[in-house]
Amino acid sequence: MKRYHPVIAIILGNIITGFLGGFVIILPISLLSHILVIFIFVLGGFSATYLSRTNKATIGFYNSLLYSISSLIGAIFIFKTGLTPNKVLILFIYFPILGLIGGFIAKTLRSRRGNEN
Repeated sequence: MKRYHPVIAIILGNIITGFLGGFVIILPISLLSHILVIFIFVLGGFSATYLSRTNKATIGFYNSLLYSISSLIGAIFIFKTGLTPNKVLILFIYFPILGLIGGFIAKTLRSRRGNEN
């Protein structure tokens, strides 16, 4: 499998996260939508780390952090929404940690398969 530069892998991970996150917007706010968001951010961190040349779990962290920053900019400047401190806390602490967990899973999987580059 072809491995990409970490910046390209982060961009691809953000595309995957954004594409799958678009489906969650359709759902009503419920426990299922919260579980799907958790799964999507872990999957985004996993895909960014797995597609990267370097086998570092921090690639998943950077993927989710970049997605959180772009979401914050979009929420404030484009959609003109007021964010509470709890939502900002979720954007900048909770989501990057989920991406880091996905990156750690990808790193462990690649190490066990022996595909370290």
